Formats: sequence, structure tokens, C-alpha cells
Amino acid sequence: MPWDVVGVLAAWAYSAEPVRLKLSARAVRPYRIWPGLDTISTPVGLAYAPSDTLHGRDEVEEIAGTMPHGRAIPCPSNTYMHTAAVVDEL
Repeated sequence: MPWDVVGVLAAWAYSAEPVRLKLSARAVRPYRIWPGLDTISTPVGLAYAPSDTLHGRDEVEEIAGTMPHGRAIPCPSNTYMHTAAVVDEL
């Protein structure tokens, strides 16, 4: 039975568009993630890859560990995270 994932960091069923990703990242730069993470009761899966330059493994694992039902999900590459195949990992 697959793990229900409600929130996902970077999981799309189409190829990533680098320009759009960069603009999106800049748009949310002022956002602060830490306040309230420990109050999220919904299961959340956070996908990451060694090649990801925005979020390193340690940061993703710390974020997931702060949430009561958070889970860090390693993926083989950043490119893989932007394919439909990542859904099976989540």
C-alpha cells in the first residue's frame, strides 16, 4: 500500500523548465519555513537529490524531521525528481 503524500517538494509529472524554476525560487525567497513546521499533522514527503543546488540533504532531512509525519525521500538525481517516475518514490 503506497504511503499517502499530501505535500511534496518538487514533484512534477512533466520536464522541469529551469527559467520557471529559478523565477519561482526567487518569488518565495522571503518565505520562512521554520515557524510552525512542528504543527503540521498531515503526512509530508520531501524529495531531494544529491545534485539539487537549492536544498541539500541535511536541510531536507532537518525539515522533514521537524514535522511530526515528515519524511525525506532521496532520489537518484534532480532530473529524476522532475519526471513522472518520482511518483512511485513518494
